[in-house]
Amino acid sequence: MTHDEALALYNAGPKFVVKMLCDLSNTIESQQKQIKALARLSLFKKNMPIFNRLWLQALQTSFKFCLGQVFLYR
Repeated sequence: MTHDEALALYNAGPKFVVKMLCDLSNTIESQQKQIKALARLSLFKKNMPIFNRLWLQALQTSFKFCLGQVFLYR
């Protein structure tokens, strides 16, 4: 964020700043959940037999598609 952008945000008023902070907090929280889910998935994938990896790849593709649809309609 540039100095001018920060100043414009500051001058926009408290309601706008609060909304922006809440949105940012929600985004961070959502990303933290995704990171935890991917870490669990990675651990699961690392410990599973090779013949089950195709099933996991199909599941991941489906999960990514669903996430894409969610962000598409936001």
